[in-house]
Amino acid sequence: MRRLLKVVLALGLIVVAAIIALVLREVAARQERKLMGGMATAGMEGMPPANARAPVTTEVVRYGTVVEKVTYTGSVAPYLEQNVYPRVEGWLADLTVYAGDRVVAGQVIARQVAPERFSDADAARFELDASAGETQQYQAAVMAADRRRAQAGFAVASSQQMVSQSEQELRKAQADLAYWEAEFRREGRLLSTGAISREEYDSERARYLSAQAAAQQAEARVAQAQAELAGAQAGLEAAQADVRAATSQAHAARARAAKASANLRTAATFRDYTRVTAPMNGVVLERLISPGVLVGPGMAIIKMADLSRMRLQANVAERDLKRLRIGIPVVAHLPFQGKTLYARVTAIFPVQDAMTRTAIAEAVILNPGQKLIPGQYISLDLIVAEKRNVLSVRRRAVFTVNGQPMVWVVKDDKASQRAVQTGLAGPERIEIVRGLQAGEEAVYVGLEGLTEGQAVTRAPWGVPEAKAKMPMPRKKPTPAKPAMPGMPGM
Repeated sequence: MRRLLKVVLALGLIVVAAIIALVLREVAARQERKLMGGMATAGMEGMPPANARAPVTTEVVRYGTVVEKVTYTGSVAPYLEQNVYPRVEGWLADLTVYAGDRVVAGQVIARQVAPERFSDADAARFELDASAGETQQYQAAVMAADRRRAQAGFAVASSQQMVSQSEQELRKAQADLAYWEAEFRREGRLLSTGAISREEYDSERARYLSAQAAAQQAEARVAQAQAELAGAQAGLEAAQADVRAATSQAHAARARAAKASANLRTAATFRDYTRVTAPMNGVVLERLISPGVLVGPGMAIIKMADLSRMRLQANVAERDLKRLRIGIPVVAHLPFQGKTLYARVTAIFPVQDAMTRTAIAEAVILNPGQKLIPGQYISLDLIVAEKRNVLSVRRRAVFTVNGQPMVWVVKDDKASQRAVQTGLAGPERIEIVRGLQAGEEAVYVGLEGLTEGQAVTRAPWGVPEAKAKMPMPRKKPTPAKPAMPGMPGM
């Protein structure tokens, strides 16, 4: 029962809605017929007679410049925008700049507190001092070992001289021994034959024994000199080893000193990194972090930009990209400042947005006084084509009849159609290649109701239609009202 009741109620609502819709439609149709009838009546009453002069606005056809442009809304971007990051970890103690401040490269814009950086620098300085002391000590050891090596070298040279001298004496003694040995044997033979006396023989024998002893002594001196030479050479080798050891230790000490010096420079550099400096000349755009926060590499604290030059950017549709090229003129309009800037396209980004099918066209322009600000709204006219010293008319002066461009020309205060051939079409003017001559008058306002040969009157553009010079329609006579009873003569 409930379901049947619901069905009946729904059908009733549908019927009521349909009836209301039909009623509203009929009311709207009646109002539309009434409005159209009123407009038709007003139009017929307001139309000038067929022989009336039509008000038109004309211009003299002359030579000039025609430009074709595409217009896009865009924005202003800084030539270079950069975030400033600290190089070391530390507590952000102070930010010395605020948004809008101008800074120069190298200027301190923030300071950090990092005690460990100062401790590292002190430790590196202590290590450098210790290494420098060791270096001096080992250099002194090298000098002492070098002196011992020089003394050992002198001893070797002296021993070599003594060995040479002893060997010469030995050779002389050996020669004397050989001589006296031969004489002694000869004297022995003479003694056996009785040719000499015993005393002569004993004298020769004594000389022989003396020569033999001298030779033995010379051999002993040679051996001694050779032993001293060997000792001197051993001392020289030991001194040379000491020199090499001391030199190696000195080199190691100098290496440790160099490492300590490098560590000190590194520690000093990191200590200096606690002073954050501006990387370029520019303007502070925003403070990203407040003082008192622990910051480190990778955490931007300041955003700044170079505003000496600005980028005028617009997203250009794909259909117009092929008509753009580097160097074409750009006219930038700043509607909220009432200014116009002139530049040229400096870059066309090679990547299109897959969602919007647009790519960025950019013009870099100088920004003296930094009047342009990032994010500012602009309108960019990109001049894709331009012709100079050509005949042209206003674009609204050209209309088509069966595909043929036509222009209304006024001569002797009468309008006549003229077929023309058009060329470059800009947003305001269109080139006339053939059909018009310089000095002729072309109609660009009021051409909609003109007929061939119709007389016209020139009205300046912008004058309301009520003030235009045109004949006013005659008013219909107003019938006399019947006199009211009791009021004669009325």
